[in-house]
Amino acid sequence: MGKITIDQSIKFLEFGFSNYSKLSSSKSKFKINRIYYSQQNALVVEYITTKKEPMDVKVELGEIISFIGSFYLSETIEGPEYEIPMFFAAMALSENKHKLIYAVSSHDAARNIMKGNSIEWLKNTIFEDQTSDFLLTQAKLKVFKIENALREIIYNILENEKSEDWYLSIDSKIFKDAYRAYKKATNNDDKSNSTILNYTYLPQLKTIIENNWNLFDIIFDDKNKFIQAMNDLNKIRRDESHNREITETILNNLSEVYEFIMSCITKINPEIIPHYIIENWRNSLFNIVDKLKSAIPLIDEKDRYNINKTLPAIKTFKNAISSAVEDLEELIYPLDKKKLHCKLLLIFKDLNNILKNMIQYGEKLKPNELENEFTKYSRKMNELNKFQEEYLLSEL
Repeated sequence: MGKITIDQSIKFLEFGFSNYSKLSSSKSKFKINRIYYSQQNALVVEYITTKKEPMDVKVELGEIISFIGSFYLSETIEGPEYEIPMFFAAMALSENKHKLIYAVSSHDAARNIMKGNSIEWLKNTIFEDQTSDFLLTQAKLKVFKIENALREIIYNILENEKSEDWYLSIDSKIFKDAYRAYKKATNNDDKSNSTILNYTYLPQLKTIIENNWNLFDIIFDDKNKFIQAMNDLNKIRRDESHNREITETILNNLSEVYEFIMSCITKINPEIIPHYIIENWRNSLFNIVDKLKSAIPLIDEKDRYNINKTLPAIKTFKNAISSAVEDLEELIYPLDKKKLHCKLLLIFKDLNNILKNMIQYGEKLKPNELENEFTKYSRKMNELNKFQEEYLLSEL
């Protein structure tokens, strides 16, 4: 019997995705649009996602590629032999079937995600997420989040300062225009309602904050930087609202404005924008772990007792661990991620203490004590790897 061709095996893969919840331990469900073999020798699974954040979409892409890999790359003693595609790919589509993110993995990258090694998979997978539709979607999402965060912080501060007459601090024309639109849309004449601010625009929000800068300087600190950020944001907002092309450069500029405004608000009132805390926590955690991986010493067994070789590597790793501990301690985490965050922090602190002891025993030429600490180090690194396999894919 000859090999089962890729075209033939696609039928089995389609069946696999239609029964995904039964064949995997995941609770995910994927709405598959089509599965095909591209001219670039990649088996492509197109699916429709409801996710908005790029990292959330990448988590889904990783899960799909893991499933494809398990179908073609898992070793079996018996059964038919399959023709294996050169690459595995997944394409996330919006609900109106616009392309969002395209991920292409080699066999090695697919094996990484199959083992739960999401960091290596992310590093070794090619992502194409710069389609005009996707960039426009990301721009709209960021502008929307900034507007809502500004409205809420304005209401909170003015309401706290002026109580039920908070709206008296707003320029009369701005308030009249917003109140008129609010009353027409809701048939509500309650002037104390914060929803009125939903009918304001970015230039008006900028004016409200400028006119009450003595109340907002504690949040944004630098008035000139705030004004410039709002001017840049308003220009991008005009392009986005007219569905003009959003380039990668424009999106990068928007991301800088987004980071400045949201981080300022988060430091003072984090409960206003919990989505930003989750997003920032995930991205920061990825960067911390990714930076740390490059500092892990590669110590051959034959060099294990060569202090001149191992000690410099251990010191470098100790510095990286210390830096990671500081970064994690300063990082604001979502309340529902506290257990996960604290577990990783504890692993890093334990590693930091173990490496500190290894350096001391190495410098004092105490091989027995050093060997005991090295055993602890190996166990703790296994714990870190297990942590990554169990948790990081779902979080990053």
